Order: sequence, then C-alpha cells, then structure tokens
Amino acid sequence: MTDVDQVCNELLSTNRPDRGRLGVRGRGGRRRRLQVPFFSRRRSYSWLGPGAYHLDYGDEDHVFLLTVQQIPRRRLGPPQPLEVGSIDGLTVLLVAVIVDTYVHVHLEIAESERRRELLEEYEKDFERWASVRHNEAMPPMQPGERLMRTAISVSDDVGTSYSCGSGQAGGSGTEWVGRRSIPPAPPASAHRLTVRLRLPDQDEVRADFDL
Repeated sequence: MTDVDQVCNELLSTNRPDRGRLGVRGRGGRRRRLQVPFFSRRRSYSWLGPGAYHLDYGDEDHVFLLTVQQIPRRRLGPPQPLEVGSIDGLTVLLVAVIVDTYVHVHLEIAESERRRELLEEYEKDFERWASVRHNEAMPPMQPGERLMRTAISVSDDVGTSYSCGSGQAGGSGTEWVGRRSIPPAPPASAHRLTVRLRLPDQDEVRADFDL
C-alpha cells in the first residue's frame, strides 16, 4: 500500500532510473515536459489543470492529488550589508534575508587583502590536491565554509517555531558566500521577523524586518 510519505520521497528522489514525465503548461499556454521520478509500479497519471495532477499507484482504496503552488520570493533587507563580526581576520556581513517557503539568511565575507591571500592559498592547496591521482584525501576546505560557524536563529511576533535549517557555503565563483535556509516560511499573521546572528566568542547581532 502506497502512502503520502512514499510518494513525496519518490518525487524528491533524483537518482532513480524509473523516471516519468509530466506535461506542464507555461506562459502563453505552451506545454513543456517536466521530468519527475516515480515508482516503477506507477499505473497512471493525468493532468487535471494548472498545477494539479492525478496519480494512481494501483491501490484499491485511494489515489493521489499532486498540486504545485507558486510562492513569491521576497527580499526583506537589510538595505546595506550589516556587519556580524569577524572570523580568522575576515569581516562577516549579513547581505540579505529572503523569504519564500524558507527564511534564507545570506552571509558574505567582506573584500580585503586578507581575503585575497586566503583565496590564493586555497587555490594552491586545491591544485596540489587535484594533481594527485586516485587521491583518497578530502579536498581542502572551501574558504566560505568559515561562514558556517555563524549561529543563526529566527523568530517572529506571533511565536512561530523555526528550525535550525540547513546551510551551504563556497563553490566556484561564490567562494566567500554562504546561505542558511530555515523553515518554515513566516505565517500570514506575522508582521515582524527577527534574525539573530552570533559568531564564536562575540556579541550577538540582531536584525528586524517588516513582513
């Protein structure tokens, strides 16, 4: 018997070979193909209308309704980068708080001579690591991974419980950028969002935003 969690997990999987394709109508009524993984025993699916699909896995007592909702993405601020503190002689900035289905907190390391020096060191270390064939050692730490030391918490004026979320930092061209994505999205009843940030052994920095 198929349940909702199984369907969701399968739809989110990106590594299964048994993929199906759904037709999605975009702007101007044009139909494009959306590749989505499905259970290999899936019996049928059909498009019901914009953002809605019928999925039948062959269970005797139920089918599934898959809906897709477009969520606006809003940048709350700050109007100028806000200094959070320092890590390894580098200045950490809060550059954006963006809300969609998460609260996304974007951090960045400010430009400096120290930043340029550390990036050069990283590039040399990475080249040495990459030059070794069948290298089983871990690659050198991305420069931006320092940003993950920032403790971040989110609250609002109606007492919503926000999780610790997940984060990512670094990458080609974004070596000094990090992001923490914290669920859930603020409820419609909330009017004020507060983000608190703290680096190790430093004072907390608070930023308030209107929703």
